[in-house]
Amino acid sequence: MPDEGMVSVGISGWILSGQPIYDSGTESASTETSHIRMPGQPKLGRGAEIGLPAGGHNALRLSYFDSRASGNFIAPINLNFWSVPFSQGDQTFADYRIRDVKVSYEFVSWPYPIGSRKIRVKTLWQAQVVRMNNDFTAPLSTTATIPASGSKTVILPTLGMGVTDYLSRNLRVEANASGFMIPHHGAIGDVDVMAAYHVSRLELQAGAKLFYFKTSTHADFYMKGLMGGPFVGVKFYLF
Repeated sequence: MPDEGMVSVGISGWILSGQPIYDSGTESASTETSHIRMPGQPKLGRGAEIGLPAGGHNALRLSYFDSRASGNFIAPINLNFWSVPFSQGDQTFADYRIRDVKVSYEFVSWPYPIGSRKIRVKTLWQAQVVRMNNDFTAPLSTTATIPASGSKTVILPTLGMGVTDYLSRNLRVEANASGFMIPHHGAIGDVDVMAAYHVSRLELQAGAKLFYFKTSTHADFYMKGLMGGPFVGVKFYLF
């Protein structure tokens, strides 16, 4: 098919919803709670992808996305962020950024041989790195005299499956799902469905994505989030 065996580059915009959670882990020395749902509406998620042929109908893809948000809240009780105390009633400003890098080897496992069939079932062999950093400030606080900032990272292999149906040589629909977790030490999962229309070396995409991550709870602090929404993208096939 026109999108197979080609080198490609693509960009996308993702309209996200969801508010990640920040909380204290089992190694926290604080007596105050740290649980907070990060405020603010996520800004447009920005994505990029490079695709390389990997023999036959298989492909190797390197993808990236990031999103950020910020907002204000009033501390409902005494809180502790990154070992900095915040007092009840503090007017607090918070912002965060999520970044994800994924390497994916997509192996067409069925049918074999493909022949003239238009459906592909792929097994996905991946590695992902998710990093979230955030900052908390309360300029008028008598206890939070310095900004509280830090970051957490989860690195995991992820495994999954994908299905592609070529409705014609120019139009296809596909769905992919992958994930992996180590209890109490981290989790990553993502699902996407989309339709793609191919014209010459240009491809237009539209669909929806769902993304979940959780850093290790066996740490001083951890973060987790479930985010999703529609996306659009454009891809260029180079050769």
